[in-house]
Amino acid sequence: MSSTQPEPLEAQPPAALGKRLRRDIGEISNEPYSNVIFHLQDDSLTEACLVLKTSRGVVHTTMRFKPDYPLSAPVALVDSPDSHPDFLDACLCVLVSHYGTDYTPAYTIKTIAILLLAEIAAETAASAQFPWRSYPRGKTYECHHCGLGTSDSGHFELAFTNRWNELYTTPTATKTSAILRPSRLKAPAKTIHDLAVEILLLVLNHLPVEDILRFSKAWGRIARINEKHMVIRNRELQCFITKEGYKQSPLGIGLQFRIPRLSFLQPGFELISYAAFVDLGVRQSIYDHGFDHDLGNDMRYWLPLPLAVEHWDKVKDYASQLLDYLSVKLPGALTMPMRLNSMGVLATLMSDTIFKLITDVHTVRRVAPRDANDYPRLEHQTASLLHPSEKAIQSLFSLFHILLCLAVDKPEYVENANNVVKSFQAGQTSAKDIPRLEHLLVPLLISDVKTDESFTASLVTEVITRNVPALLTTHPGFSFMEPDNTASTYRIRHTFWGSLTQYRALMFAHLFQRIVRPAATGKTLEQSRDALFAERGLPHSATAAALADGVRQIRGVRSFDGFYRFMGLAPAANARDFSAFLRNTVRASMTQGCSQQAPDQREAFVLRLNAEVFYGLPRMEGLPPRPHWSSWVAWVMAWWMGWVPRRS
Repeated sequence: MSSTQPEPLEAQPPAALGKRLRRDIGEISNEPYSNVIFHLQDDSLTEACLVLKTSRGVVHTTMRFKPDYPLSAPVALVDSPDSHPDFLDACLCVLVSHYGTDYTPAYTIKTIAILLLAEIAAETAASAQFPWRSYPRGKTYECHHCGLGTSDSGHFELAFTNRWNELYTTPTATKTSAILRPSRLKAPAKTIHDLAVEILLLVLNHLPVEDILRFSKAWGRIARINEKHMVIRNRELQCFITKEGYKQSPLGIGLQFRIPRLSFLQPGFELISYAAFVDLGVRQSIYDHGFDHDLGNDMRYWLPLPLAVEHWDKVKDYASQLLDYLSVKLPGALTMPMRLNSMGVLATLMSDTIFKLITDVHTVRRVAPRDANDYPRLEHQTASLLHPSEKAIQSLFSLFHILLCLAVDKPEYVENANNVVKSFQAGQTSAKDIPRLEHLLVPLLISDVKTDESFTASLVTEVITRNVPALLTTHPGFSFMEPDNTASTYRIRHTFWGSLTQYRALMFAHLFQRIVRPAATGKTLEQSRDALFAERGLPHSATAAALADGVRQIRGVRSFDGFYRFMGLAPAANARDFSAFLRNTVRASMTQGCSQQAPDQREAFVLRLNAEVFYGLPRMEGLPPRPHWSSWVAWVMAWWMGWVPRRS
């Protein structure tokens, strides 16, 4: 492990921004959108004409690009006079242009033009109150840069049509009869079917994605080439800022350390290049989720990904040094056995990804004021991640791919993983031995130690025991121990639902191991690594289908019986034995010092009665007779005792 930061990769000049601007201009020029005309005004690439045609009329705007485009939004100034309500101070009042907080650098010029066109054409409440007033007949707006309004007709619509036809109408083809061909020259009998794969790949690399899909549908050979050589997938592997692929610039993801955990900067796992992160200082994601400004630079990191063999060869030393650095730099937050080193950092990130996959994430984002008369406000955003999103699955497999790459290059990774698994099998299962269970589950992915049902049973028992402190906080009545040989439906039901997220996370981790772990699939580490290289870090279609099916099964688990069956274990024989087992986990948590010791059982009995009175719980077998107390008396007695279980 190293306490020094990784050596920086080869620096790239800020010319990446200029390349991005030229790339965007080339896109909208070579792939024009209907009812949109884009025309550069000069060679400086700082101003351009953007002409938008709607059913209400034609709008001429001047787009101005700042030197740091696309980090800052371009401004679209309205040149043609109009009283449309969406025009404010000669600037389009559009989210992507007027409100800087809603703009994202992932938007290209073409995307912005389409959004502006949709905003103008939309029927809004303001449009109903202030109907569109077309430009007066007889007057024209003249632009000597793009030629709009310079025709003799003097009509706005006609000027636009003439310009559109001039720019985008294909000239009439020359008649074939006028071409004289020597009769003696005979071309070889070659067709498109005889073209080499390399030539077809060159053609596909210059086609838009829509055309590739149409081409694949029309010709089966193109579909096979696209699938084998990952043409569209390679197109998607690009930085959302510079739009450069992994062949032009190293790609990775941003990390941030927010006490007490390390997580991804981009919730959507968007790729960002080393140049954008280091040289341009980008600290926001594609959806404007930025870093905390009160954190130092040493708390923000860039982790490269193994997208291809040639890409990983360039960045693997940086990735290894960064993970070792994080394992030392973040003490306390990443509590882990020291023998795990950088594997513990990957375990923390993978655990964070799994929890985001199976829980509902609720975030609050501060929105800057739109203008001088506006005020800062908070937006509540709730994103349901219960369904396995594509990005979350991609992030999980990317981290697993890094783990495989490091394990192949460094045999000590497998040795350390085997030691962790063997120590757990030997009975070292407490929180002192393994502070966080992901530090066992992730090494298990690359370990070649065989595990059986007893290993899974011990793992389940440890998870239930570690959930006791949080369970007592919400259900203090569990501190009362029912008499022996008593079946407590209340304890069984609420123990499961009180820690449902943790049980779902364990089920998903078990599902992931069952599907991708080399020891379970019969593959070697090298074979598993190379398979992910071939798929550019994505799971195979069969693997993705198995994961999706497993997640649907996880969502259907509603009790401990279903939980045990999913984990490959036999459910408890009867409710009495399982109730005794759950009581023993509470006692074990208190003995280990993870939970506060219970008070006198008479006081704990009051807390239990309080829960039964308020929640209408049925009488449990073997409990002492309930005193004739009203609900408020029981509540007052519990409050007067002042005892609330909490974590030690």
